[in-house]
Amino acid sequence: KWCEHPPENSVPNGQLEVGRSQAVLHCKEGFREKDDRRIYATCNYNKWSYASLQCVGKDVKTVL
Repeated sequence: KWCEHPPENSVPNGQLEVGRSQAVLHCKEGFREKDDRRIYATCNYNKWSYASLQCVGKDVKTVL
């Protein structure tokens, strides 16, 4: 069964691939996910939980 109310594709410079229970972020060419993660959202018990992912230019360094 598919989760209701899937996430909308509103990530700048990226595209979401939405499945039954998760949404995976694919950044456009020349961009990467800031923290090298890909799972944008997961669904448990018909409720979506979102990670704060964003696509940034490949030359942007992550500061720890």
